[in-house]
Amino acid sequence: AVQLLANELAWAAGVLIDTPPQAELMLPQPNTATAPQAIVTLTFSQLLDPATVTPGIITAIGSTSGAHTGVSQVVPTTAQLLFVPDIAFSTGEEVTVTVHAALEDLTGHGLDGNRNGISEGSPVDDVSWSFTVRGGQVLEVVTTANEGPGSLRQALQDAQPGDTITFNLPPVDDTQAATIVVTGNPLPWLWQGYLTLNGGGVTLDGNGLAWGCLLYTSD
Repeated sequence: AVQLLANELAWAAGVLIDTPPQAELMLPQPNTATAPQAIVTLTFSQLLDPATVTPGIITAIGSTSGAHTGVSQVVPTTAQLLFVPDIAFSTGEEVTVTVHAALEDLTGHGLDGNRNGISEGSPVDDVSWSFTVRGGQVLEVVTTANEGPGSLRQALQDAQPGDTITFNLPPVDDTQAATIVVTGNPLPWLWQGYLTLNGGGVTLDGNGLAWGCLLYTSD
């Protein structure tokens, strides 16, 4: 992470670093569970050459759904490679993603998948990892309390990728929706991805926060 930050500062100054690109972050992360509609994202240590993002440069194979076609693209200024599958992954399966070493950075180096500082080609420098696909659950908010069972804070703490949070809170009257007054610390980070909050007219009041914003996201 420190090296990636140093490289980003160099890129901002118009300087390219003459070392092979390494994968710094894979999403979904290895050995985690994600939602069926997940988009695969890799962040590399070097800016990538879009011309080397050819068909088949990245593969995603589900243990039940098989090989997935999709759109692969480079985000030029962030050293990211995205793969957007044409169809969602299947619930309960394991997905193995491989980025082939023929992907190059802007200085012409291929991937350094085994992180030994040398581009040695495929398969030794391919980047490969697996994740599982989970079915989303429904978590219900049934109290306006700031914390505890049935609260929004508890639901956000428990939520996983692909889940839906719903609100079963009666309105105060015909003209006023239920209000959740958030006090103390902000609500938990929205880190999960693919999380749906079905608000249904509920009002969040963050005037009692001790610090910060009502909600933070990982984006």
